[in-house]
Amino acid sequence: MSGGRGTLVETRTIKPLTRRLCEGALGLYGLRDAHLEPLVGGFVEVYLVRTADGEDFVLRLYGLSHVDEAAMREDPRLRTGPGLRSPDTIHAQLSWVASLGRETGLLVPEPMLTSEGSLVGRVSVEGMQTERHCALLRWVPGLHRAKDPSPEDLSLLGSFVARMHDHSERHPLPEPVALPRWDHSWPFGDSAPLWDEGQRFYSEEDMGVFVETARHSKEILEELGEGADVFGVIHRDLKLDNVVFHRGKAGVLDFDACGLGHYLLDLCRVRRNLTSTHPNRLRELWNAFMGGYEATRPLPEGHRGYFGTFAAIQTVAAVNRQVALLATGGPRKKTRDPRFLSNAVGLLKRMSANWALLPLGMQELPYKLGAVIGAA
Repeated sequence: MSGGRGTLVETRTIKPLTRRLCEGALGLYGLRDAHLEPLVGGFVEVYLVRTADGEDFVLRLYGLSHVDEAAMREDPRLRTGPGLRSPDTIHAQLSWVASLGRETGLLVPEPMLTSEGSLVGRVSVEGMQTERHCALLRWVPGLHRAKDPSPEDLSLLGSFVARMHDHSERHPLPEPVALPRWDHSWPFGDSAPLWDEGQRFYSEEDMGVFVETARHSKEILEELGEGADVFGVIHRDLKLDNVVFHRGKAGVLDFDACGLGHYLLDLCRVRRNLTSTHPNRLRELWNAFMGGYEATRPLPEGHRGYFGTFAAIQTVAAVNRQVALLATGGPRKKTRDPRFLSNAVGLLKRMSANWALLPLGMQELPYKLGAVIGAA
């Protein structure tokens, strides 16, 4: 790539300060005369970048983390919130994605190095009080099929996830402290919004359901353990919107939440997404996904019995997000249907009444209960 900052050409209006910020960021990678198109706004701004010679990239601009880095080194669980945007965390995530693509050939975004050899750039422009961090990744080609996926698509995704988990098991990180931990403390830790603000939205009886869910989940996760065969680097947000298909392969995008967790959490995230987007095809698509996964990485005996617990964990994590938004007056567009909170506790009540059944695994559960486990 040629040096110099060059100019940017936009197809949609971009504020002048933002345009200068993007120009400065791309200059760190030696890009010039690039076409720029905004894709996603918010705490992470995402842009499609097309160079003059036809190469496509994704530029990501990150809002700053206000969590002390030293505190996060002491407790990686702090990285599951705003700490996800710390430069150390971003660097660790990009390093792992780079190794995943390099070692496996899986279709993932390839992180690019700045001209100084860094995976994470730092950029600021006159008129901004703070600098921003940025990353540039090679564009992953392919089609989104979230609206109408085929069983073959889900089988390809299952195979991808299995190979990703194989890579996690066989290539443990020497110093994983910079990655977030998606463990029991994520939804149930002392700092979870549910414990501080939940009484505003739930009765004492309802709060008791959360306490029981936390107790049961802790017992199950301790039983499962954190050996490399069950616990490692996971994607953590495997929804179909983050998947593309290209030339008979599945590709996975958006590793912004990747960190340390149980591999089963990734599987249950897929089921949760299928339940909410394709409830009438859940059994067909889930079976295709698990068929693709187990053709590469068979689940150990009895591990299907843990699916219900991870579904409960995801439900409580979603409750925490909603409670935090409502308690702080968060943006209206991010709030859920007001029935969500009551539906979630109702689901957990039904699950707590069936803890004895859950070890049977989702395939053997009464179908209605097995279907709604991923729905909250």
